[in-house]
Order: sequence, then structure tokens, then C-alpha cells
Amino acid sequence: MIHTVEERSITLLGNRLYLREAGRGNPVLFLHGFPTHGAIWTHLLSPVAEAGYHAIAPDLLGYGKSDHPAGTPLDLREQADLLAHLMDELALAPAHVVGHDIGGGVAQHLAVAHPERVRSLFLVNPASFDAWPHTDWGRFKGANVEAATAQPQIVADALRRLLPQGGSGDWRLPQEMVDLFVAPWSDAHGAAAFIRAAAQLDSIQTAGLADHLRDIGMPTHVLWGRLDPWQGVEHARMWEEHYPGAVIDVVDAGHWVPLQASDLLLERCMRWFRAQGPRRVTAMDRVSTHKTDTP
Repeated sequence: MIHTVEERSITLLGNRLYLREAGRGNPVLFLHGFPTHGAIWTHLLSPVAEAGYHAIAPDLLGYGKSDHPAGTPLDLREQADLLAHLMDELALAPAHVVGHDIGGGVAQHLAVAHPERVRSLFLVNPASFDAWPHTDWGRFKGANVEAATAQPQIVADALRRLLPQGGSGDWRLPQEMVDLFVAPWSDAHGAAAFIRAAAQLDSIQTAGLADHLRDIGMPTHVLWGRLDPWQGVEHARMWEEHYPGAVIDVVDAGHWVPLQASDLLLERCMRWFRAQGPRRVTAMDRVSTHKTDTP
């Protein structure tokens, strides 16, 4: 059975989050990184749903089609806390959480702050330790919001130049995905939101998280594209040192693993989810009590 990915928005704490969903069953929460949005999981949602899971890929607050509030904190912990509210609103059982880039950092915070919400972690080239952001992205931290608002094309042009560089070998991020990722940041409002999001790229937010995951025994799989130009494979070795119980999986790919190696990632995810053992599907998994807004 082919599961259609449904798209909608939901209001949480006064802000709208945009969701992509498919399937029913044990939940899998997919978290994107910077500066992308939930469409990066486009090749995984339907197959995961077909395997009997409820796949959910939100645009994090301040990203994609979610609201871009000027006065709301957007650091990794705040994003994690908002996702805990989302899980309440969707009446989700503990989820497998898959996180790429800063989405991996948000996933770590969710597991540490709300361990009852997380069944396992699957981290893909995650923001971790003090090993991020790369200077290509960190240089935006000090940019002026007013200047970006006045000249949004500068932000769009910079993204169109940088995003394809996350590939490896002959593979480059497809132009249609570049366009999709750049679009939310392309006008004055979006350019200002991009600078606000970039201001949260601070590795102090992930310091010590792996040690906490080790201490609480959170099942964790870390998959790393060894050819990532921004978050090098040496960072995967840091996971081996800090959390010997984590599964470390190094593959031939660049930064954009969910797109460049989607079939491999799907196979690894499904194997990992099944290895965590069965869990009885309850009424909470089947009955939705959420409030739905028009996209």
C-alpha cells in the first residue's frame, strides 16, 4: 500500500508548525537541520509508513512553512520543548527520533530533557559536542537583520552557492531541492528569519549531551557521511569516545545523507527500529486528538 504524505499545520503555544505525515502505528519523528526544512525527508516518509510506522516531519519553528516569530527563542532546547508539546498534541507514544544536522542536536535535547518521549535516537551527521558550526555557516551569526531585510537577495545568493557544496564525489544537491530550501528565506521576512536562525548556531548547546545520553542509556545510532565538508567524520569518532554504547555507522556520502543516500538511510533506519523490539500499538497511536489548521 502506497501511503500518501499529508501536509498540514498545527498551532502550538501561539505558533504554527507545518507538518508532513504518513501512516499510522509506532511514531517516527524526523527532524531536519539548518538551513533546510522537513522536505529533506521526502524519500523516507512513505516507505517508513508502508513499514507500519507513523512518520512525522515538522518544519522546526522559524524554518520552512512554520511560523518565523521574531521574539520567540529558537535554540535547540526550546525547539525540543516545543516538539514535546507537539507530541502531546498529536497524542504520540514514545517515538524513534531521526535527526540530521541541528535536528540531531534537537533530538539529543529531546531525549535528555524528555526521555519518556523518546524510544531511540537515530542521528545523521548531527550537530554535537563543540564541533559545529563550520565557518561557512557560522559567519552568518553576526549578520545584521536589518541589512538582510533590506537586501534579501544576498541571503538567497549565498545559500544557492553554499548548499550544493554539501555533496560528495559526482553527487550534488539537485537544483529543485536547492530551490525548495532557499525559497522560505528569499524575501525580506525570510531573510530576517534566516539571520535569527543562524544566530542560534552555537556549539555550547550540545556540549555534554552525548555524556547525558550515555548516562541514561538512550539507544543511539549515529550515522555519518564521511565526506561531509562541514561536519567531518572525525566527529563520529568523538561519539565513540563519549558514548561507547552508541552504534557508529560511517558511510560514503556527504552532508546531505537523507537525499544522497536515502535508500541506504532507509535500510539502516528500518533495521534499527526493528532491533529495538516490538511495542504494542495502543489507542493513543490510532486516535488523534489534535487541532488541525488549514495549511
